[in-house]
Amino acid sequence: MTPKMLLIYPNRNEEIISYADTGAITEPLGLEYLAAVAKENFCDVRILDLRFHDITLEDTLKQFKADIVGITGLSMHVSGILEICKKIKELLPDCKILIGGHHATVMPGDFFVHEVDAVIIGEGTQTLDLILKSLINDTFLKGISGIWLQSNGSFICCGSQPVPSLDDQPMPARKLNTEHRKHYFIGQMKPIALIRTSLGCPFRCSFCALWKVTGGKYHTRQTDNIVKELAEIQEPFIFLVDDEPFIYPERMEKLAKRIQEMNIHKQYFAYCRISTIIKYPHLLKAWRDIGLEGVFLGIETIFSEELRAYKKGIALHEIEHGLKIARKLGLEVSAGFIVNTNYTEGNFQQLTRFIEHHKIDRPLFSILTPLPGTEHLKSFDKITKLQSNGRPAWNYFDLQHPVTGTVLAEDRFMAEYTKLRNTFASYENFSGITAKFGELQNSNTF
Repeated sequence: MTPKMLLIYPNRNEEIISYADTGAITEPLGLEYLAAVAKENFCDVRILDLRFHDITLEDTLKQFKADIVGITGLSMHVSGILEICKKIKELLPDCKILIGGHHATVMPGDFFVHEVDAVIIGEGTQTLDLILKSLINDTFLKGISGIWLQSNGSFICCGSQPVPSLDDQPMPARKLNTEHRKHYFIGQMKPIALIRTSLGCPFRCSFCALWKVTGGKYHTRQTDNIVKELAEIQEPFIFLVDDEPFIYPERMEKLAKRIQEMNIHKQYFAYCRISTIIKYPHLLKAWRDIGLEGVFLGIETIFSEELRAYKKGIALHEIEHGLKIARKLGLEVSAGFIVNTNYTEGNFQQLTRFIEHHKIDRPLFSILTPLPGTEHLKSFDKITKLQSNGRPAWNYFDLQHPVTGTVLAEDRFMAEYTKLRNTFASYENFSGITAKFGELQNSNTF
């Protein structure tokens, strides 16, 4: 009998973050990679994207009686994922449940509940391949590394999997999302598709855990494989979902030239470091010439002491220089700013003046949040939003709520933060986007 597998991307808690997914909804690329692996193992596989309200979990479970369900998500999705697990077991008690994603990788213990059969850590494609082969061989989950396995009510770590070669992975199964593809967007870029040309980051920003997931290593794909995938994508807008695609200029120059030779016409959007723009303006120009419309710059802060604390390795005058270069290149700048919980009214005013002075196209704001896996979350002592069991209230880890103490009274801090956002509301056509970019919305993990 053909195994049935359902892959789920959860919705966020709209009671906590009221604007929910109004700013961006992008394809669940990680699940599309996993779906491709499932198809290679002769599974009947479906993707359920619960951010769209024309479908429900209950109806899908009743219609598609899955043998295995895989669920991914970020920290803000933890409680929602646990509720999904309960519903699955109510309707399909024999179904096996696998949990993966960024939070599951760095804090698997939040999913050590009886409904969950295994928690997958790290890049999930290779692990899923082994899991599905064990299902066929009637040794399901036995002898599989890269997971935490439930055994007699306890979870046992079964070791880790090395990061697989990006070129050994199948092309993502985008056709499984045909009905929703026209709705995926980032701001006014619609419809948009995602592609990754690399995985990992060599930098060590203190507020980020992405580099830890790959052990600080930077993995790249071969140019021909990237171009082949690009040629198959129908959407006019492409987001390079790499943590930082332009680290190796020779590689990206070669890719730009190959795209031009293949006569592929797309409009691109990508992450980019200020230091990269300063060092390699010719590289950004080459990409501008083939369709790079805008870049997301993680400026993070305009205050020198914070730049040092965040380990950005850059000074304020360099940020200003990089912004001038980006504007000269004709690139639209979406700039991310981290609002520290120690900000006073004066800090908010200085940040406002900086953005207005430099005429940043789309300033995007997040509140400094000690995300799992980062240097800022070594213990829960400073967390003010807690569950009754002493664990953080992950619903609030959406980068739009303070989860540690604020220098201003919290209601005053939120009033200033709201004022900051509202000041640039006409600039920022995608208000919910920062939460996505801040914690790897399209994580390359499960």
